[in-house]
Amino acid sequence: MCRKENKMSNKGKTTRPDTAEEEIAARLKDALEFSGFPS
Repeated sequence: MCRKENKMSNKGKTTRPDTAEEEIAARLKDALEFSGFPS
């Protein structure tokens, strides 16, 4: 989860995602990167 938090900070998001949809998208993106797929 640290990776996701770092990415969010890099985007200027110091708080939780604006929407649940955004949170899901971030989790999916991290899952794909973790599996070795291109983002």
